[in-house]
Amino acid sequence: MLFRSDPEGVDRERGRIWRVVWTGGQAGKPVPPRPAGLHLSQRSSPELVATLSHPNVWHRRMAQRILNGRRDASTKPLLVDLLARGSTQESRLAALWTSYSSGLVDDAMLDRATADPDPSVRAWAMRFTGERQSDTADARRRLTAGMADPNPGVRLGAAVGLARFKRRRQPRQNLRRLLVKQTKQLIFQFRIAKCLARKVIEIEIG
Repeated sequence: MLFRSDPEGVDRERGRIWRVVWTGGQAGKPVPPRPAGLHLSQRSSPELVATLSHPNVWHRRMAQRILNGRRDASTKPLLVDLLARGSTQESRLAALWTSYSSGLVDDAMLDRATADPDPSVRAWAMRFTGERQSDTADARRRLTAGMADPNPGVRLGAAVGLARFKRRRQPRQNLRRLLVKQTKQLIFQFRIAKCLARKVIEIEIG
C-alpha cells in the first residue's frame, strides 16, 4: 500500500482532535482557539500578584513562575498583603512561595508566617527559615517555636528546617528533642530520623 502524505479528509491546519464547546443557541458560532486572558506574561506584576488568588491552579502557578523570573521588588508589599489578607489558603501560600522564590522574603515576613493561624503557613515558614541557612537569632527563635507547635506538620517543618541549618551542633540537639516528642507518631520519627541522618550522626529510635 502506497503511503500518502496528505490523505483525503486529514485537516493539516487543525489536526484530528476535536473540541466540543457550548455555543448556546448560536449553532456554528466561531469559537476562539483558546480562552481570552491566557497570555499571562503580558500582564503587569501587580496583575500577576492578583492572579495568585485565581481559583484555577494553572493560573496561580503560571503567575508564580513569571513573578519568580521577574524578581520585581515592587511586588513585595502586595505579596505581604496577600499573605496576611488572602481569602483562601491557596492564595496565601502562593504569596509566601512566590516571595521566597523571588528572593523577597525577609525575617519580618517569616515571623508573621510563624504566628499565622494556618498550620500550613507556619510549616512553610519553618522550611523557608532553614532553606535560607541564615544563622541568626530570629531564625533560631522561629525554629524553636516550630518545635513546640501543637501541629505535627509544623513540627515536621521545623525538623526539615533544622536539617538545612548551617549550625551543626544545635540542630542535632533540637532534632533529638523532636524525635523524643514523637514517640507515638512513627512517620514523624522516621522523617526526623532522616533529617538527623543528613547531619551524619548515629541515632537510635527506641
